[in-house]
Amino acid sequence: MTPSAIPPIIHYCWFGRGRKSQLMEQCIASWQKQMPRYEIKEWNEENFDVNITTYTAEAYRLKAYAFVTDFARFWILYHFGGIYFDTDVELLHPIDDLVSRGAFMGFEAQPIIPYRETGIVNPGLGIAFPTGHPFCKRMIDFYSSIHFVRKNGKHTGNTVLFTTSQLDWEAAKKQPDGKVELNQLTLYPESYFCPYNCYTREAIVTEETRSIHHYTASWADRNLNRSHILVKRLRYLYVRISMSIKQFLHKQLLYPKRLSKR
Repeated sequence: MTPSAIPPIIHYCWFGRGRKSQLMEQCIASWQKQMPRYEIKEWNEENFDVNITTYTAEAYRLKAYAFVTDFARFWILYHFGGIYFDTDVELLHPIDDLVSRGAFMGFEAQPIIPYRETGIVNPGLGIAFPTGHPFCKRMIDFYSSIHFVRKNGKHTGNTVLFTTSQLDWEAAKKQPDGKVELNQLTLYPESYFCPYNCYTREAIVTEETRSIHHYTASWADRNLNRSHILVKRLRYLYVRISMSIKQFLHKQLLYPKRLSKR
């Protein structure tokens, strides 16, 4: 892999055909301002197959569009390469120098009691890969092997924890400046892409800071009472069961059992 293999294109996803907020429009405008030679490409229902996996099909049917993006970003970068940002990421400075060094992702701030000693990596902060990078393929295979809905009616988990768990930490080499190198991939400290800590609500912008993730958290459930949560879990279970039946019938039609010889 050579750094030049990362093409000059910024990808983002917008599923659900909703209207973008003013903040999102401002964030997208900041990409164009800071990276003017880059093409900006939106991915949506018109150019991405939301039924490509069981995970995305279930998430889309439940209007959990941010979770469709969790798979889509890795599929897009594996096939086309480039940079990916969530729509609530504001770019403060150009990142050409980071792109020139090769594939990257960034650490996210953790709560006082950390989830993982290694740190947690958020693929929504800003990631860049050349076409065909093995980590993107690893994430595609991972998401292709799971449902969005668990058997208990809850969704299967957070992309931050999924992404972090799929990294090969045994190969990681931490540098004196806080960067971590592993398998043709650089992980940058939180000061680069995540100066705002959503747990402490403090923002520490340094000379290293390239962007700010504003944490609109479109995937989060807010102000749900117990009855609403129960209804939601039943709806999730209905979608998982109905999707499983549909897939079973589809397989039966495509691969009918051969009649035994008499």
